[in-house]
Amino acid sequence: DILKSIIKSNSLPDELRPKVWPALLGVHGKRSSFKRRKELILKSCESLPIPELASSIIAEYSQSRGLIPKSQFATILSPLLSLGLDDDVTYNCFYSAVNKFHPRADTETVKCYLDLLVQYFDPEYARSLQSNKLDYSHQAAVWIESMFVSFLSDKTLLSFFDLIFQSTDGLVLLFIALVCLMNRRDNPELDINDIQSDDLTDLIQLAYFYQEKTPFSFLQRMRDEILKGKKNKTEIKDYLVLPISAEQVVKVN
Repeated sequence: DILKSIIKSNSLPDELRPKVWPALLGVHGKRSSFKRRKELILKSCESLPIPELASSIIAEYSQSRGLIPKSQFATILSPLLSLGLDDDVTYNCFYSAVNKFHPRADTETVKCYLDLLVQYFDPEYARSLQSNKLDYSHQAAVWIESMFVSFLSDKTLLSFFDLIFQSTDGLVLLFIALVCLMNRRDNPELDINDIQSDDLTDLIQLAYFYQEKTPFSFLQRMRDEILKGKKNKTEIKDYLVLPISAEQVVKVN
């Protein structure tokens, strides 16, 4: 009010506007997350072939979806940039891929879902992982968050995307990660980097097998919380075993 009384509806000299306008708008001295987010995006894109385009794509996507930019976005964008597509096509591919396959839930939530699935399909293996404090499910959750980019060789990754982009269900990545977890039961030294293009068809078929054997009500909960970010009344971390609806208990028995 004091500043307004001084100005008294007069025009300002050019050199004063940068200082006076923020004060009149009530934002003088206030910090925002814009600069920090911009710096985060730019830093995550430094190693990409076209960092300016990459940062613009990530910023546009994040704003359009009301999301905080994640470092994994740059990782996922990398193979798309390698195709040399038009900017619009690259953005649309990135938008569709992330929207369909990238978890909206945090790493710990994805890990909890994987733990319950391992427990459901092989209780003895689940107890072994717990007793030996082997946090394989956390590693798998990280694979899913990056859509397996940087964990597979470049050649294998492109073939991997060839196959998963044909899927109509975004949960396919989670069940592929589950297959990798289950394969470690008999071969603890198994490394995801060892997966070759020739292994992918069998890997994905096994993923579909596990998905088909998972109770429908739990699949729906996974889609809602992991892919859509919807919260449930009871947090998944509070369950010791797979929560199954009454209808599906009847079907299983």
